[in-house]
Amino acid sequence: MNDYLYSQRYGAYANEKFGDQKYGLTMGNAGCVITCCAMLISYFNDKALYPDQFLIWLKAHNGLTSDGRLYWDKVCEATANKLRFSYKNDVRPGETTYTLRQVYFGRLNHWVMDSPTKIGMIIDPWDGQVKYYSFYRYTGQHRYFHGCA
Repeated sequence: MNDYLYSQRYGAYANEKFGDQKYGLTMGNAGCVITCCAMLISYFNDKALYPDQFLIWLKAHNGLTSDGRLYWDKVCEATANKLRFSYKNDVRPGETTYTLRQVYFGRLNHWVMDSPTKIGMIIDPWDGQVKYYSFYRYTGQHRYFHGCA
């Protein structure tokens, strides 16, 4: 399996805007969920789907609220519903689970993804780096995606 390590602050798309612009959201300052989900889909398909490509898809498929939050079921839709979304880890036989975790990030919250290739590690979309699970404090919020390729 390939590694798909993306940073929301990558120069080619860091300034891409989303949501109602009164919020001033860009991929660089608020694109952690979109970046995590692009990585998740890339791992699931074992084919690169870059965050800017996923953002374009989300905009075309009404995948974001006006304040820039992602509709979680849109991740499943982007995989032709081969993935299913859950707030709990209710994996079924034969499924692979991809987990997003919310962490404390200064005064804000931030989302990271459990690494599918390195046990006990997370991928941080802030910088696209693999880090130890203990690098952050977690809020207790998780999002699970289960499926068979």
